[in-house]
Amino acid sequence: MAARRLVIVMIVLLAVSTLAAAFIPAPKKDKGAGTTTTQQNPQRHPASGSEENPEPPAAPGLVNARVHISNEPPKEILVPPGDQLVLEVSGSFGDDVEVPELGIVETMSPFAPAVFDLVATDEGTFGVRTVETNLLVARIVVQALPKPAVNVPVKGSSTVASAGSHGVKRGVAAGP
Repeated sequence: MAARRLVIVMIVLLAVSTLAAAFIPAPKKDKGAGTTTTQQNPQRHPASGSEENPEPPAAPGLVNARVHISNEPPKEILVPPGDQLVLEVSGSFGDDVEVPELGIVETMSPFAPAVFDLVATDEGTFGVRTVETNLLVARIVVQALPKPAVNVPVKGSSTVASAGSHGVKRGVAAGP
């Protein structure tokens, strides 16, 4: 008798869960979930990939960097304050990779890189190193990038263009 009641309760629970699954809409798949959409950015950072391993273009405010552990000196990754940094550290061996100043540790294997996704809020230099082998892999340098100088014409003057040997030179001519 108790076994029949248990079977009936289980069938009722199965029916209720089936109806709930049929009437509750499935969560919408966000195309951007887990990935970053990038746009063309002509500025390249020193830690960006080499010619044989180019980095995908980054959106403004996003710095993508890949570092492969080798015998070369550590790479410097320049990040403006407030920008997001996505750093992939790969190697031919397995180890934990850390940024001790930030208290972040990620695991790297020969088959999967350690991925750091962070926002640069504090200016300074932060080392990226392996835990067991104690190798300095890279340095994250958070500092404001120098802004290019902008020539603003003085009131009452005009800009004159003249052809030079290296392209177009612009000069400021005095007023009338």
